Amino acid sequence: MKKLLLLIVFVILEVNLIAQSTFLTRLSFNYGGIYSHYPADTILHIKELSTTNFGSVYINIASANAKSNIYKIENNGNFLWTAPHYGYLGPITRNRLSGLKATPDGGCIYSNNLESFASYHYKRSEIYKFGRFGQQEYSWTLPQYSPVPNIYLQETFDIAVLPNGYACLAEDSLYIINSINSSIRSLNFKGPGKIYGFQNGDMFIVSPTFKGRIDNNGNVLYSLFGKIYNRDSTFFVHTGDTLFQLDSQNGLYVNPIYFPAAGLTNVLMQKDGGWLRYSDFDIIKYDNVGIQKWSKHLHLPVFGVSLITELDTNYLLTGGTFLSQIYDWFGMNRNYSAFVFSIDSLGNSIMDSVSAMTSGDANDDNFFEGSDALYVALAQGSTGPVRKNSLSSSSYDSNIVAEIGIDFPNSFLMGANHMQSDANGNGIVDSIDINKTLLYGNRYPRTTP
Repeated sequence: MKKLLLLIVFVILEVNLIAQSTFLTRLSFNYGGIYSHYPADTILHIKELSTTNFGSVYINIASANAKSNIYKIENNGNFLWTAPHYGYLGPITRNRLSGLKATPDGGCIYSNNLESFASYHYKRSEIYKFGRFGQQEYSWTLPQYSPVPNIYLQETFDIAVLPNGYACLAEDSLYIINSINSSIRSLNFKGPGKIYGFQNGDMFIVSPTFKGRIDNNGNVLYSLFGKIYNRDSTFFVHTGDTLFQLDSQNGLYVNPIYFPAAGLTNVLMQKDGGWLRYSDFDIIKYDNVGIQKWSKHLHLPVFGVSLITELDTNYLLTGGTFLSQIYDWFGMNRNYSAFVFSIDSLGNSIMDSVSAMTSGDANDDNFFEGSDALYVALAQGSTGPVRKNSLSSSSYDSNIVAEIGIDFPNSFLMGANHMQSDANGNGIVDSIDINKTLLYGNRYPRTTP
């Protein structure tokens, strides 16, 4: 009997482990008229991801120009806090956030780069350190350089965490910040590029002018050629059709693996020794000897994904922007909404059951018409996930028309999911949704999500 009970417990635990859910989290809700939205400032991609040792992750999601925000969420998608600085593009000024890194205490560090064209070209780089719960702890302003008289510039491209401070790969130098006495010194390396820190204070730089490891005083320990990938402090070099693990102490190539250059552009080295190749809409998972384990095609985000990271749950985290367009009597309105989502170790994701939807178009035929109200009536009583309008909101916005939603358990025989009938997004199909559907039918002649 005891063996039977233990077997039942193990089965339950295994089922719960397998059934552990992935998540979809809305980062922003951006909806308005055609004149207030420009793709270069509105299409958001994940620019930086950095995981903590406390079950959370920092996200910098930004547009092609400057618009950006930094969020901290838990590994299950719950919102924790957002940084007070944000990127923007104005007529004569712009802000860019960069160098986002989680720190060992669960906090983060990043650079706020201000650029102005008001009377002359001017750039300033401010480094901010925040604690685990969102409190600002320190700030530093990096020295500026003057390429020509009366022009003062500085921008930070990436930051590395060191044992007693931080390394900032900037426009003119590599700056070492001592977090104990706040002193700043410079080394003769510069960005753009990426920088990684080791526990002994050494640094690994990948830039157009230098690839390799240096010590804390700027002495070159070794330099490299080829494409560089890393998994935490383990580095890999891709040359020809072979991937070598790097002995980071002396720069020797070890453990060669067949790794053809052809394939999807981006690579993520994983904790299990395998890797991902991915592009805008496709992800392929390989094991540690290069055998394909699974592949996945994404239909959302609309503009593809630009960056993927691995959480400490062994799940993947990525995201991007959803776009829908509504044609009303006054012209076209656009909805650009940024979101992140997770993928489990087998390639399954909640995104497999997420759809673009337009409130009021219950039968999902791209028209608002009388039959939509009939579909809502037939779906009365159906329930499903609430559609939240933003990351920090725990409620829904009944004025939202076009968005994305997680499918309800039930669908109509013609194919439309009952989620399409939940016009106000509160997770319940009821008489209020009938009224909303009739209202949309009177306001909008058609929609094309």
